Amino acid sequence: MIQIPESKYKNLEAVHLVNIRGYVIDTIRFFLNCCQIIADPSLAARYKEGLHIYKHNNTLFAHIQVISNRFYRPLKKSSSGAHPAVSTIPEVFSNKLIKTEFVQNCSRYQSMLLDMLEPSSEIYCEKLLNSKPDRLIDIYRYITKTYTHLKTTNGKEVFAPDHIRKGLLYEILCRIFNYDQFRDTGIKTPTSSNKWSAYDLCNQLNINVCPYCNRMYTFTIYTGSAGKALTRPELDHYFPRSKYPLFALSFYNLIPSCKVCNSTFKRDEYLNIDDFLHPYLDGAHAQYKFDYTPVDMDAFDGDKGKVNVIINRNHMQHVKTDKSLKKFAIEDIYKMHNDVIADLIYKRKMYPDVTIKQIASVLHGAGLSSLTSEDIFNSIFNVPKTVEIIDTSLGKLRSDVTDQLKWL
Repeated sequence: MIQIPESKYKNLEAVHLVNIRGYVIDTIRFFLNCCQIIADPSLAARYKEGLHIYKHNNTLFAHIQVISNRFYRPLKKSSSGAHPAVSTIPEVFSNKLIKTEFVQNCSRYQSMLLDMLEPSSEIYCEKLLNSKPDRLIDIYRYITKTYTHLKTTNGKEVFAPDHIRKGLLYEILCRIFNYDQFRDTGIKTPTSSNKWSAYDLCNQLNINVCPYCNRMYTFTIYTGSAGKALTRPELDHYFPRSKYPLFALSFYNLIPSCKVCNSTFKRDEYLNIDDFLHPYLDGAHAQYKFDYTPVDMDAFDGDKGKVNVIINRNHMQHVKTDKSLKKFAIEDIYKMHNDVIADLIYKRKMYPDVTIKQIASVLHGAGLSSLTSEDIFNSIFNVPKTVEIIDTSLGKLRSDVTDQLKWL
């Protein structure tokens, strides 16, 4: 695993926050308004109070569908069913089309929603959106201890130690931290008519290779004069949104990754950051290096079948690195890249030190005296700089192995 360098995301966390906080706050306020209307039906006409960006009817009907006992279309259109047709939000309340679970628990929900809008609160929405991964876990532990009064319909605490139990509050949180909208259509920003989406985030991060495997390209590509979105990395929720919808839009919980790592290996499994590497926090231990063992002398003639790819731990045992390597099957997968190492070994045979020095001498004679033998070696073997490894497929493999080949 490669750590994402700060240069990739410096100031982007703030951009992400500015662009989505308006939607999150408006949605929290809407559900708070609903709680107040349950307590005092005369307030039904004030369901938009405090909303600044997302206050058009389509959005609000989508919101209220979460707590309504009717489907979305009948809420907006005429219905021949047992319930009267409704066309406005106040009618939803006046016709008592609200789920019993919400009516019975709205005062409890209200306390948590209010805390999400309070800057001094541990669960202030901005903290949920831009805190580092270790801080997010601290916040969740606080939630499990503080909101024990919030129960599911079968009487279990909503906030279990390792996940949020599904139910009405779970659905409300999914609506507030609406990753589906962020992914599919984007979230309207407070300063323009533009939207902030998964494509925008990936495009500005500009991470071109999956940090989990450092193999698969993860370009963000737009096509045509209109800039139609074509492809982008998958965004892995390091803390799965199926278990922690509170963190579905958290900046440091959105890891650009390839489909293999995200959908095949990681899936929706919770990885404890005390046991596994997190791309925004750490990378593989510096002592862990890709290396090779030749089967016989044919390995030096470029025969990939005569080269075994290994990870040399250099007598070090680093639990987080070992667990992450196993989780993403790095050692097994990289065995298939023995052709890359075989090519490097053969190239080294063709370009020993004496040949590189001769090339340097010729270049110096041509006035290119600034080029050192090391520069020439790096150019011949296409060795990525340290800051380039994150965007170079097999960059760490190539860097580690060429370091070994320098001594041949």
